[in-house]
Amino acid sequence: MGGGYMSWSTGIHPDRIVQVTMEPASGRAPEGHTLYTVRPNAELWAGEYALVVAGQMQQGYGGIPGTFYDFGVDG
Repeated sequence: MGGGYMSWSTGIHPDRIVQVTMEPASGRAPEGHTLYTVRPNAELWAGEYALVVAGQMQQGYGGIPGTFYDFGVDG
């Protein structure tokens, strides 16, 4: 996301997106919920990341719909 005097952009730049694989996980979740195992399809380097769960009705930060779960990877 960035902006200038006469311009503004929102969203996640495509070179910052890491594809993931999700599958239902074993374990007990509250009724009406499902647990998932989420694995990145590429190595995550040291740094800060956010798992963005899109497709929800609310409008998220920067014009991206969904919920964010932020986390870090140590080197």
